[in-house]
Amino acid sequence: MTRNLEKLLISDPSFFTPASLVKVTQQAITDKVFDGKTDFALLDERTRLVQQVGMTISNASQSKTPFMDFLKQGEWNAAHTVQVIIDNMSGFRDHAIYQGRQVFFYKRA
Repeated sequence: MTRNLEKLLISDPSFFTPASLVKVTQQAITDKVFDGKTDFALLDERTRLVQQVGMTISNASQSKTPFMDFLKQGEWNAAHTVQVIIDNMSGFRDHAIYQGRQVFFYKRA
């Protein structure tokens, strides 16, 4: 998957624009990210998360650099940026209750 993303970044960088991510389909993710293989779990959820990322970044700014504007919200600090991501993208808020306490797993952020 990582290699496919690297190839895609070179061959079709517009795929990664917020406007493109908002409209991405399951078929596009299957073809471009997973090399046409259909045996990946939760493809519909993965597609929804990619669309959510595109929408959130698009809404961060109307400038020509919405991704940079989104990152600026994190004040160029990794911990702050993770907080901005989980505050704005529900798909990155992984948590569970363990022994009566809420535990957070920010594996995607």
